[in-house]
Amino acid sequence: YGPLAEYNPLLEKVQSALVQRQTSPNHWSQVWIDYPLGVAQAAMGKREIAAATLQRGLVLSGRLDHPLTGAGLLELGRLNLKESRYDQATNFFQAAALSAAYYNQQLVVQEAFKLAFVAHTASGRSGVPPNFADAIIWAKRNNLEETYASLLIRTAEGFANAGNIKEA
Repeated sequence: YGPLAEYNPLLEKVQSALVQRQTSPNHWSQVWIDYPLGVAQAAMGKREIAAATLQRGLVLSGRLDHPLTGAGLLELGRLNLKESRYDQATNFFQAAALSAAYYNQQLVVQEAFKLAFVAHTASGRSGVPPNFADAIIWAKRNNLEETYASLLIRTAEGFANAGNIKEA
């Protein structure tokens, strides 16, 4: 991933291997291919194809989250953030945090909240995204110290950027 990724010949090999789909057609295991394939496509600069691939891999049987759903939503948020679609990005990041929290994937949760704050700020809004207050309470209640600290830092930064030093 990064500015030179699309020139990496290994990514083309990864994409070629994943496109062959070494599972049965219409089988639930297809979602396990869609996530890495979508990430490879995004890294190669194929954003529209990547978004469709990632979207397809978000749920099992058209309705059930799985352990890669949070990471897939995070990638969809990143794609929208790169395209300056801040509201859509924020929605994907918030959904990523919820899905990742269910599977206790704290690194994905933290990254999702961080990027939701970035998208919120980039959109020109002040303060913090609306779900931060609830997320802070949840993180504290569940003794998720790193997530709690990260959310508090982002909240203080949001208030400071808005000129509300007392709340910060």
